[in-house]
Amino acid sequence: MDFDAGDLEQEEFLGQLDLFTIRTKVRLDAAKHKELTIAGHSSCGCWALLLNAEGQIDFGPRCTTDFLHSGYSMELETETKIAVTYDGFKGTIYINDEIV
Repeated sequence: MDFDAGDLEQEEFLGQLDLFTIRTKVRLDAAKHKELTIAGHSSCGCWALLLNAEGQIDFGPRCTTDFLHSGYSMELETETKIAVTYDGFKGTIYINDEIV
């Protein structure tokens, strides 16, 4: 999934970030039905990579509703490779080495 930070309500916060890539492996052992942070900064407006209450991977600024929804649902007891790249304006989410 590609996105343009200019489309987000909180673009000024994302725009303060420089280039970055997050790569991680996640294994969900139980359905939680609540939001779980995978990686991110704790302040409002700063980015977060998370598992939403529906078990899907999201990325975007905290304390907003402007998260980008990958639509990818994690499977229980299965290791999933997740990566997000961000160049200050555009981000890309990869699940198991493929763009979603």
